[in-house]
Amino acid sequence: MVCFRSYTQSSLIPPSIEETQTFSVLKQFWNWIAGWLPSPVTGLLNNLFGKIFSILVKLLSWFLSLFSQGIFGILTGLSFLTTISLFSWLGWDKWRKWRKWQFLGKLQPMERLYQQMLEWTAEKGLTKHQAQTPLEYAQILQQYHSPQIAEVIEEISQAYVSWRYGDNNPNLNNLHQKWQQLRNSSKN
Repeated sequence: MVCFRSYTQSSLIPPSIEETQTFSVLKQFWNWIAGWLPSPVTGLLNNLFGKIFSILVKLLSWFLSLFSQGIFGILTGLSFLTTISLFSWLGWDKWRKWRKWQFLGKLQPMERLYQQMLEWTAEKGLTKHQAQTPLEYAQILQQYHSPQIAEVIEEISQAYVSWRYGDNNPNLNNLHQKWQQLRNSSKN
């Protein structure tokens, strides 16, 4: 005997638009935040976000309306999209470089030099595995670089290890000079 499960009519009918709670978590979060804020601040934020979203909707509708204006509108829309994409990509690239510069600026000089060396070797396709010690990594790099480059890498790694774990102060001027010569020779 086969047993059929009876379904009520309400389980077969999808919920109406009024019943959906698309942004319910976001709404609960906003209500929690708005409960802590004074009402003038809440009103200001509501107006601000309302204007931002209305501007975004107007821009999107303008952009989509370009495609209904014939070939000229399509070309205008595509050139606009290409320009926005290019500037977004350039902005993202500059932001990443700025963040990297900020990160390196906070480090000690020896740590900064070692991190620059790691970044340079990673650009060459030889990234350091997190389980490798600096000296193991320098030894592996000897196989892939000329003896002059391997010697500078070895010196920087030795100085980094003695600074980091032996509390010795290396000759940073000499190391920086060798590092700059190495980078300049590799660019040529």
